[in-house]
Amino acid sequence: ELSNAANETQQTKLAAELAQLYAWEINANPENYEALNQQLDALLEKFPSAIPVTTQTSIAFGRYRRAKSWFEAWVWERDKAKLKEKVIVGFDSVLQRALGAITKAQKKLATTTLELQAQKDLEAAQAQFQYLAAWSRYYQSIASDDNAQRRQLLISAESDFLQLLEVNDSKSLLDLSPQWWALD
Repeated sequence: ELSNAANETQQTKLAAELAQLYAWEINANPENYEALNQQLDALLEKFPSAIPVTTQTSIAFGRYRRAKSWFEAWVWERDKAKLKEKVIVGFDSVLQRALGAITKAQKKLATTTLELQAQKDLEAAQAQFQYLAAWSRYYQSIASDDNAQRRQLLISAESDFLQLLEVNDSKSLLDLSPQWWALD
C-alpha cells in the first residue's frame, strides 16, 4: 500500500503509521524482533524524515529492551560466545542510533524555530536517547573482555549519566539534595 500511495505526502503519512506499527510490534513481540527490525530498517532508510521523534524513541526503546534481554540471558550463561556477541552488537546498534539521534536533535534545536510543544518533544527525545546511550555503554562495558575498552565505556557512560542528570563540574552527585532526587 505504501508504494501505491498517490503522492509523497500520502507516502510520508503511511510510512509514519507503518513505523508506529513496527515500534509497537518490536515492543510487544520480541520473538519476531529480527524480521521486524530488518523491515523497519528498510522503512527508515527509505523515509528517514517521515518518522516522528516519538516513534523513533519507541523504536529505540524496543531495540534497547531486546539487547537487554540478550544481556540478561548471557549473564546466566556466560559461556555462550554467540549470545555475548549479540549483546555487544545489540547495544552497539542502540548506542550508534542514539548518538545519531542526539546529534540530529541538537542540530534541529540549534537551527530551527519550533513550536513550543515540538521543542519540548525534541528535548524529551534527546534526553531519552542520552539515557539509552548511557545504559548501552554501561552494558557493553560489562560484556567487554578488553580492560581498556571497558574503562573507556564506563567513563563515557558516567559522562552520559552526569549530562543527563545535568550534573557538571561545579557540583557532584553527593551535593544534590534529597529534594533534587525527589526522595522526600
